[in-house]
Amino acid sequence: MASSNTTLLEDLITCVVCLQYFDDPRILPCSHTYCFKCIKQVASVKNGEFECPMQDGTKIDRNHIDSLPLNRVARDIIELHVPIQCSNCLSANATNWCSTCKNSYCSQCSKTIHDLPAFKKHQLSSSPKQETTVLPCKRHPDEKLKYWCKNETCKVLICRDCLLFDHKQHEYALLDDMANELKGKIEADINLVQTTLSEGLKRVETQMIEIDKVSESNLTSIIHATESLSQIVDKHVKAVMQQIEENKTNEKKLVEEYEQRLQSEQRNLNTQRVLFETLKSTKNDIKLLELRPELLDNLNKSLGNLYRLEIPTTTGGRLQGLKQLPGLQESILECGRFVESVTGQSPHPQKRTNSIQANSYLFFGYEPINEENMKIIIDTIRNNKTLTTFSLVDNEIGNDGAYHLADALKYNKTLRKLILCDNEIETEGAEHIAEALRHNKTLTTLCLFDNPIGNTGALVLANALQRNTTLTTLMLCNNEIEVNGAKYLANLLQHNNTLTTLGLFDNQIENEGVQYIADALHENNTLTSLGLYCNDIRVDGAEHLADILRNNKVLTALYLFENNIGNGGALHLANGLRQNNALTTLGLFNTDMTENGAIHLAVALQHNQTLIKLGLFKNDLGEHGEQSLIDALKTNKTLATLGLFRKSIKRTDVNHLTDVAEKNNIAHESNNIQYEIEINLTERLTDVIREIKELKDLTTYFDDISHILVDNVWNAI
Repeated sequence: MASSNTTLLEDLITCVVCLQYFDDPRILPCSHTYCFKCIKQVASVKNGEFECPMQDGTKIDRNHIDSLPLNRVARDIIELHVPIQCSNCLSANATNWCSTCKNSYCSQCSKTIHDLPAFKKHQLSSSPKQETTVLPCKRHPDEKLKYWCKNETCKVLICRDCLLFDHKQHEYALLDDMANELKGKIEADINLVQTTLSEGLKRVETQMIEIDKVSESNLTSIIHATESLSQIVDKHVKAVMQQIEENKTNEKKLVEEYEQRLQSEQRNLNTQRVLFETLKSTKNDIKLLELRPELLDNLNKSLGNLYRLEIPTTTGGRLQGLKQLPGLQESILECGRFVESVTGQSPHPQKRTNSIQANSYLFFGYEPINEENMKIIIDTIRNNKTLTTFSLVDNEIGNDGAYHLADALKYNKTLRKLILCDNEIETEGAEHIAEALRHNKTLTTLCLFDNPIGNTGALVLANALQRNTTLTTLMLCNNEIEVNGAKYLANLLQHNNTLTTLGLFDNQIENEGVQYIADALHENNTLTSLGLYCNDIRVDGAEHLADILRNNKVLTALYLFENNIGNGGALHLANGLRQNNALTTLGLFNTDMTENGAIHLAVALQHNQTLIKLGLFKNDLGEHGEQSLIDALKTNKTLATLGLFRKSIKRTDVNHLTDVAEKNNIAHESNNIQYEIEINLTERLTDVIREIKELKDLTTYFDDISHILVDNVWNAI
């Protein structure tokens, strides 16, 4: 034991760098200790950095070396670890202790003295002891500090005089007795701690063995299970992916409906607020009091609507049931259920790409991707055999990233959808992507929203796609494309026979650009959907689009949101619709249309028998204009969705709507139905809705109607 303690002592006070006792010992965050000068010497030849020799990963740079804390325990041990001199010769270091003589001796003196007959029976040990030094009392210099005051308020060394005068009522003990008692307690505590540590280390060893056993067992089990079920798993993965997409669509629809209800309540509140602020600012207290019942009633009803409006319950995005895979065959189709999950920021690319070999969809969003990680992603895409959809949104990959991506696309044989939104891709990046499209034979969808590729970028893409036979959807939104860019894309439409969807939202193609596209669609027989949202298109542009409606036989969807075509544009489109037999969806939200525009479209609806959806939100159509549209539905038998934002709806309007709904099976989208509608009229509407067996799209909003109307209608649904 003595040898073990000596070895431990040497380990505690010896620096492993210089192999000498510590000189100014400093402790590292990992708890290892080294000489201060050794740390500095090593750092000086290692670019100013000291790495722990124990190779535990701890590194200290030059700026933090001076602040390393002193290891006071090691310093105290070194100061106490002074060789004991022989009590006899006073020159050699003592090697033995005589418990009878109470002295330490060197080996030579010990042999000389204890060979004498008078000393042969003395008790010798091989560990020398330092004779206890008894200090003099500072208050009584003639007395030694031989006692220990045990009083709770004292606990100090005292002499005999201190004991007689200052501590006469206190409990005390001899210094040697107190020291021996303390030594016994500390030794017992050390043994207890050591026993506890030993037990803990033994448990660690047992746990490590158990972890290895369990891990090996799990590996064996999963390998066996996946080998036997691989075909079922592949089939099930496709089903789960479809379930995920359906879940996303359904839940987004729920949330969007909830948002629309909230927005409707917000509009209601805004109206009440404006009325109240007007009354308050004009100090018209008499009018305020007159309107008191209406104001308070409306606010109470809004609160009631909000209290009854439940937040949509969504399932989230966590896959469950994977632990059931081993040994299961029939139950495998139940594994991987889609349940709630907390989403967070995208993990690092290296971690993500390690697991995509079995996935078909990969998404990175809203964080910069450096060059190193971009290469990791590209290598994975190049070699992946299952990936079909890849999305990079707001990652700042720039032209260089587009180059690496395009290079990988030349070799990928599975990717179908590529989404690169808001990635600082310019003309050069578009050129790289265009080059890839000349070689790639699988991509069907390309989305480049919010990238400043400009007219030249549109040109290189159009040239590359002229002979492409796979891409069906091209989305170029907010890409700084102007008239010339539209001209290049129109040329593409004259030669390409594959593209079915073209989105040019939020660009500046204007009337002239629309004319190029309209001329191209005289010859194109494949494009079915055209999006021209927010392109500064006016009356002349609408005339060109009307020409498309008269001559094109395949276009089924046309979106013109946020273009000021006005009533003149509505007239052109209405004339085109009268001769059109293909268009099913027409979006005219916020197009500066008023009552006359609505009347033009109403006339067209009396002749058109193919349009299914007509969106006119955010247009001030007026009561007469909207009434004209409602009246037109008595003749039109195909329109299934009519989108209107109405300021009020009267009893006669409801009669019209319900009559038309009975005949046409349509849904009328409106808001702000006045609460003055009587309850018996509400019940009539409820009965009508019950009788509609094939209602396609009911999204009517009941903002200002009484709670009885809301309850009756929704119970009927």
